[in-house]
Amino acid sequence: MSAGKDLFVHFNDMLDAIHELEQYASDPFEDAIRKRLIERGFEILGEAARRIPREAQPDYPHIPFPDLISMRNVIAHEYEVIELPRLIETIRLDLPPLKASLLAIVTRKET
Repeated sequence: MSAGKDLFVHFNDMLDAIHELEQYASDPFEDAIRKRLIERGFEILGEAARRIPREAQPDYPHIPFPDLISMRNVIAHEYEVIELPRLIETIRLDLPPLKASLLAIVTRKET
């Protein structure tokens, strides 16, 4: 697989994670289960962002790579400070513009 194609695999992984996070934010799971599902979704989102090479990241200025990677690290390493309402707020407020940016990137690639 070429390096350019790898990028779009990771961008698609990010979109898949966002789609799942949107579902988890509104699903009626027990809060403890929902929190774990959302944490895992953010970990995947951040890990996929981390896999975009640093030298390629400036080509995508609308993607907040450092923020995504940082959030993944906080969830993975400082899990005790994570609160479900804040995660859901992040999904509802911060993910829609990220999703739009990722869709624009993936759509440009497909044309």
